[in-house]
Amino acid sequence: IEYHPRHSETKITLDPGAAFGTGQHPTSQLCLIALERYTQKQDTIIDLGCGSGILSIGAIMFGAKSAYALDIDKNVIDITIKNSKINYTHPKILAAHGTLGSSWPDQFPQQSSLADIIIANISTSTILELIALIKDALKNEGLAILSGFINDHLPEIKSKLEQLNFETIDILSDSNWTCLVAVKV
Repeated sequence: IEYHPRHSETKITLDPGAAFGTGQHPTSQLCLIALERYTQKQDTIIDLGCGSGILSIGAIMFGAKSAYALDIDKNVIDITIKNSKINYTHPKILAAHGTLGSSWPDQFPQQSSLADIIIANISTSTILELIALIKDALKNEGLAILSGFINDHLPEIKSKLEQLNFETIDILSDSNWTCLVAVKV
């Protein structure tokens, strides 16, 4: 799609290939809104389930210092790298096969307290499995931006976050999809 942004808009150019993340799904849009709202200059981002790399690219465009883009699908890492080059964000985005915990890529810094923001636009079950690891990888007062789930799953995710001392600070919703922003307290 040829698009000419207005002066206040940020344009991301993507070739999603076989990866998730064209920017057209409500969860991707909600995550980008949250990133635009909450990304601070010099933030370090971890993008879990990076797919096309759209959220890592957006985070860098909104001022983040660096992004670690991870996916359990080896085939999408090259797509993330290609898209980061197209958008001139490549030097600030490191992409690798893996996830939090024991599958953390060896070439990345230690994951403990690494990130200012962790973004995960993935399934409800995967978010619930990873929440404790997300907490460990966040700096104090770091943000978890979580999406990829329908509104009906919000209470379950909020409850799990509260058990781990997260405070919900924002909830965005569109077409029965939700994006939750919580701070590690």
